[in-house]
Amino acid sequence: MSSQVHELNSQNNNLLKGLVILVDLLLLNSFTGAYTAIVATPLIARKGFWLAINFAYLIGVRFFPPIFYQRQSTRLGIVRGVTKTWVFYTVVSLCFVFFLNCASPLNWRYWILYYVLFFVLLVIERLGGRRWLLRYRRQRGLKHEVVFVGVSSNLEDLYTAMKNDASYGYRLKGYFADIPRDGFLEDAPYLGKVSGIENWLELYSGKISALFCSLSSERADEIRNLIACCDRHVVLFYSVPDVRNYLKRKMNMAFFGDVPVLYVSEIPLNRLGNRLIKRTFDVVVSGIFLLFFFPWILLIIGVLIKLTMPGPVFFKQKRTGLDGRDFWCYKFRSMRVNEEADSRQATRDDPRKTKLGDFMRHTNIDELPQFWNVFIGTMSIVGPRPHMLKHTKVYSQLISKYMVRHFVKPGITGWAQVLGCRGETRELKQMERRIRKDIWYIEHWSFLLDLKIIWLTIWEMISGKNDRAY
Repeated sequence: MSSQVHELNSQNNNLLKGLVILVDLLLLNSFTGAYTAIVATPLIARKGFWLAINFAYLIGVRFFPPIFYQRQSTRLGIVRGVTKTWVFYTVVSLCFVFFLNCASPLNWRYWILYYVLFFVLLVIERLGGRRWLLRYRRQRGLKHEVVFVGVSSNLEDLYTAMKNDASYGYRLKGYFADIPRDGFLEDAPYLGKVSGIENWLELYSGKISALFCSLSSERADEIRNLIACCDRHVVLFYSVPDVRNYLKRKMNMAFFGDVPVLYVSEIPLNRLGNRLIKRTFDVVVSGIFLLFFFPWILLIIGVLIKLTMPGPVFFKQKRTGLDGRDFWCYKFRSMRVNEEADSRQATRDDPRKTKLGDFMRHTNIDELPQFWNVFIGTMSIVGPRPHMLKHTKVYSQLISKYMVRHFVKPGITGWAQVLGCRGETRELKQMERRIRKDIWYIEHWSFLLDLKIIWLTIWEMISGKNDRAY
């Protein structure tokens, strides 16, 4: 029966997803037709142009499908999803259009305006569709009578969710338990013992839509009997595992074959499409920087380093990266050669620094060679800052979630850094705060968040507010 629920939900979701894509295509072609009729009439007759924009959109929506029909979707999440689809559509369609020489009648300013207006219309359409769908679910959705079995805290949370969001369409009839519990579901009556469910369903045959069970797995025989009883009375059976007593946070479920597995951390960069976006951005930006800007920076900074202190221009150090693996991290050398480089943090008035090194650290110039790390794939432009091996060994024993930061590639800049969590960590709570920011970034990653971090980093460099950059 539970597979039927999953199948029904999948069918409904696929139907809604297909309707959204159809509306998107109507919007795309209608808007493009009206726009080109005004600013680029010759394009209307170009079949290649129309094929290009539609094919580009279908590719984009294939990688980043609409999500507003999902109950847990937020407005911010919807806008992020639209942005991903739009960016992909823009890049792919421009490649097609210019390759097919369809753009010759258009001035580049018209193209910019076209894509900006389409983005605005797409956001309005998706948010408007979400609002309509919620209203429909609340006002027109069917009210299903359901019952609970058990007295777990998970069922209490489930009941609260059903009451607070009428769009679920569920109305609780009551609950069954071996012994009624005072204060449990005060608005819902106690219906009897678990053993009496069969007779009760006979009495209310055809009126109950679903049964939510939170009995422990130790009562497997009773649960199997409940499932069979639900099948006989055409009642959907839902299992509600009681894990909230030790996990007070949102969880996700995956299937390995037919085995359901609950997991805590949802990491956006585990998805292939997100990794592709981030890696493409890293390669393009780092490649452009290394090819056109870094040679001049290397020439100037290299000469200044050689004039101010003996030793090599570059400083390389093993640090902890993706999946806890070590890698060589490169920097411009900002300190005199010393034996404590791999064990001691830099301080504000560190005697090992030169005046040039102090300037490079304050402006982050010393980090620029790490664009090579980005290009070869050991780092990303944005991510948790990599720590020296000694710190990984020490703090992984002191901070329980320290190693979680290594689920993604380390970055030249990061969320913790732009929020002020950088520099020397004299107290454990300073490192704990930094780790919390790193984990938040990992769990809430988006391409727009990366762009925001990059902008904040550049702004700090320009404004000279890097008070802790030493």
